Amino acid sequence: MRWFEEVQLGESYDLGSVTMKEEDMEAFASAYNRSWLHTDREAMKDSKYKDIIAPGMFTFSAGWAPFIDLDIFERAEIGGTKTEVEWFKAVYAGDILTSKAIIVHKEDWSSSLGKVTVDIETYKQTGKLAVRSSNEILVRKRAAENQPVNGGRNR
Repeated sequence: MRWFEEVQLGESYDLGSVTMKEEDMEAFASAYNRSWLHTDREAMKDSKYKDIIAPGMFTFSAGWAPFIDLDIFERAEIGGTKTEVEWFKAVYAGDILTSKAIIVHKEDWSSSLGKVTVDIETYKQTGKLAVRSSNEILVRKRAAENQPVNGGRNR
């Protein structure tokens, strides 16, 4: 495990790139966001976008999934408290999204846990920022290795 005390402000991580596939966008939209913006290609021809766009949470996931796969806390995280997401550019099938993560804040949360804020920025192949998220993650403290992970909260 990588304990809260070992995490340093300013750590940054390259999360790689992913190409937005139309079939993945459509499957996500069908399951989780059936807005016409993501499902009605004919109607979108007359919109400012001119074609269907990826659902926002799908574009968020383009950076979030590789961040989770990277496992920077080495399984010392126990969950999150908040995620704030901002969208800046529409994402289309075929766009290539590249993401990076940076540790921007950390603070004590309880006797057994610390809270780490990780910002994830995802850029289109044009270099334009498409989505940014700020994610608060609870991470176990070394001194509390054998204590309950809820630190006495949320009972």
